[in-house]
Amino acid sequence: MSASSGISVFDVHHHVGDASGALGLPPEEAPDPEAYAVLELAKRIEIMDTGGIDQAAVIPGHGYLRPNGHADTRAVNDKIAAYRDGAPSSGTV
Repeated sequence: MSASSGISVFDVHHHVGDASGALGLPPEEAPDPEAYAVLELAKRIEIMDTGGIDQAAVIPGHGYLRPNGHADTRAVNDKIAAYRDGAPSSGTV
C-alpha cells in the first residue's frame, strides 16, 4: 500500500524487454541480455517506488521481431512469465 495515499496502486501497463533488434541495431551493439535484465528490473522497481506504485502488470513491448509468427510471440510471452517469476515479491505480476 502506498504510504503517501493509503491506497494500493496497481499499474496495468508496464512494457518489458529489449527493443534493440526491432530498432535494427546490429547484434554487437545490443546490450548484454543478463546485465540488461538486472538493470531493467532495478530501474523498474525504483520508478515504481518513486511513483507510489505497489504492483504492475508487465507486458511485452510491441517492437519484437516476428519472422516465425506465433512461435515468436510465445517466446516473448515465456520471457514475460520468467520476468514475473524472477521477482514475485517486487510487486510485478
